[in-house]
Amino acid sequence: MEKSNYNTFWDIISNNRIEIPIIQRDYTYGRKTAAVVRRKFVEDISRAILDNSPMNLDFVYGKLLGKENETNRITNKDNIESLLKSIESYASGLNINLEYNIVNQLISANEAVSFVPLDGQQRLTTLFLFHWYLAQIGNKKSELEILKKFSYSTRNSSKEFCHMICSHHFDISNETTSAAELIKNSDQYFTVWEKDPTVFSMLVVVEDIHQKFKSEILNHEQLWSNLTSNGLVSFDFFDLENFDQTDDLYIKMNARGKHLTHFENFKAWLIKELSDSISVDNWKKKLDLSWTDLFWKYKSKSTYKIDNEFLQYFKILLLADYLKNIKTDEGGLTDEKELDDYSTDDWSIDDFKSVIAILRKPDSNPLELFKACNEFGNNIDDYLHILDYLNFDLNQGTDIIVEKYIKCSLTEFIFGERVNKYNWWDTTFHYAITRYLSALDGANIHFKEWVRVISNLIYNSKIDSPKLFIEAIIIIEALIKKMSVRKSVYETLVELTSDDIEFFSVTQREEEIKKAKLIIDDNLWEAVLVEAENHSYFYGQIGFIFNLDNDKNDRSIFRNNFKKTAALFSEEVLSDNTHLLTRAFLTQGDCFYHEGDNRIFNSNNRSTVRQRGENWRKFFDKYPDFIKKIINHPDFDSKNILTSLETIKEKELVNVKGQYMEKYINNFKLFNYSRKNYIRKYGKGYYPLNSTRMSGYFTELYTYDWFLRNREININGFKITYHSVKGEDNEPFIEICQEKMNTIYKIEFDYVTEEFKLIMQDNIERFDSIDAALNKILDNGK
Repeated sequence: MEKSNYNTFWDIISNNRIEIPIIQRDYTYGRKTAAVVRRKFVEDISRAILDNSPMNLDFVYGKLLGKENETNRITNKDNIESLLKSIESYASGLNINLEYNIVNQLISANEAVSFVPLDGQQRLTTLFLFHWYLAQIGNKKSELEILKKFSYSTRNSSKEFCHMICSHHFDISNETTSAAELIKNSDQYFTVWEKDPTVFSMLVVVEDIHQKFKSEILNHEQLWSNLTSNGLVSFDFFDLENFDQTDDLYIKMNARGKHLTHFENFKAWLIKELSDSISVDNWKKKLDLSWTDLFWKYKSKSTYKIDNEFLQYFKILLLADYLKNIKTDEGGLTDEKELDDYSTDDWSIDDFKSVIAILRKPDSNPLELFKACNEFGNNIDDYLHILDYLNFDLNQGTDIIVEKYIKCSLTEFIFGERVNKYNWWDTTFHYAITRYLSALDGANIHFKEWVRVISNLIYNSKIDSPKLFIEAIIIIEALIKKMSVRKSVYETLVELTSDDIEFFSVTQREEEIKKAKLIIDDNLWEAVLVEAENHSYFYGQIGFIFNLDNDKNDRSIFRNNFKKTAALFSEEVLSDNTHLLTRAFLTQGDCFYHEGDNRIFNSNNRSTVRQRGENWRKFFDKYPDFIKKIINHPDFDSKNILTSLETIKEKELVNVKGQYMEKYINNFKLFNYSRKNYIRKYGKGYYPLNSTRMSGYFTELYTYDWFLRNREININGFKITYHSVKGEDNEPFIEICQEKMNTIYKIEFDYVTEEFKLIMQDNIERFDSIDAALNKILDNGK
């Protein structure tokens, strides 16, 4: 680290430009929430220069950019002057009069060198306003010219405002009621600037300064000298250009009680201890500038810090390299329950659970782990190279691909706060993106293809534990080794078999190879496939659509079938609470899943891979003919999907007349009892289960259906209730109570004879229907 001789604002701006970079926040001292801090700061600076009382403002540090260019300019000027003098001497010997004049365009440090503060922006801006105010009341035109070199890059309006107030004289005196209003009433002032938070704050602070000084009898020259040449308001200035002594800065900052973030401590250690391991050009500058910009662009609007996200980038990369060395048969790799119990002080390099916990927690401090873990030192050069490789438009062509999986753009996923919320699928995807670019030395010509294929594989496979993460990245690493710049990802994929892409869902890997072949044969397929993959329920898995045309692989037919199935499994249909989709399919036959004596119907839950896989996705594979019958039905209408499904259901009901499915088609409320979607077939009866076993509560289909449809009927003197039961030895029943005579009747379904038993005390009568049994009860009650 190079400590310059600058220790006042005037020292810096007299010799350099000062540019507040775009990554900094607005000037905030004018906000209401900053009123106490602002007034104290203005008071302290005022008292320092009024009372000749020195004041130190702590550290100001950043980058002096352009020093090398200025040095080269001076050297080149000297060399040219030396050459011209030699030519002049030679010409005089030939009696040739040579005259020359080198125009010294003093870009010098005044223009060529810019100080870009990384810390101290708020203090420097306040000092700028103090200098501006004293220069205005002292009518110091040349000093105002120097102050023009102070600028904001955050907004054009901020930059224009700073330039305007230094370009004009404002007649500020003790009689001036408001300095801020004087500026705002100027012809050069634009009212639109008031929407700029920095301009707004500057006007507030200027007004505070004016109110402080307007009541004082001022010696303008003395105040100016105190602020500039006498250095009564000073700070410790550090130019971060030379990072070799960065720890000096941090030691001194800590000595002043300035708390460093985990990331700042990490940077200091990285520069001091691992510089010899890093081959990336200008990596120290990039760490503070171009790479910082990447994270800054995608930070949350509610924060002005990116340290957590920047540090998390390194933690996520190390997590993969560390876990690759762990054997997957280690106990505990399938469960994360204990991970939240670990703190950053409670870890061991040999306890992989504690290492995983620290590397995944966004607020953890991993520095000691980085020091202890050989994988970090061995791979830091790659990690920094990857940052260089990521510095291109990641979103071009990928935004439409990844949104369904990560709910944001790829840049936000890698550089934004999303990195603090990764699950194991996301961590796997991050690995696939970064290591692909690393393996190909940043070549991104086929990057979009890679993102599409690998995201489909990852997010359609189960990766919800450290063990599965390890297995996934081992296969991804092997797959990346097969990739090259010379071939597209699709060309590489078609040379593989499903067995070459182990771990991932068999269905998905076979589908990706098939789709790659189609794209190679006809690249127009890609856009069609991407559109289908983006369907909210299909979620990248669309192989079943090929089955609807018997694998003819006709692009036009595929697209037509996709449009129909997209409507069939749309949010509108899946959000319908009457189970309309299932009921429409039931008109084509028994499409419940049969597992032993259980019948299982689909849930519309779709937020996880497991939920999709256990519901309609299973249906895609098992019952493609049912889908074909519905989408090819004459009454099917994608644009009026709910109405058309109702019509199809009513017209096709005749297909299952008298079968148990008819009850579900006609009475959607039957679905609601089965919280786990289970129905038990027992003998010739069907029993909706409240859980998954008959040891829990259950009802009987026919009696319960009758009860739901007739519970509101008013039979004078009778009360109707339904009793669900537990255990296979018990039978659910309808209870009909004749209140006046205190007589209780029960109606049960006989799953052997398919009759309804009317039970009154010890007397049992059998009927073909519940209505017949009810008529008997009514006759008895007369």
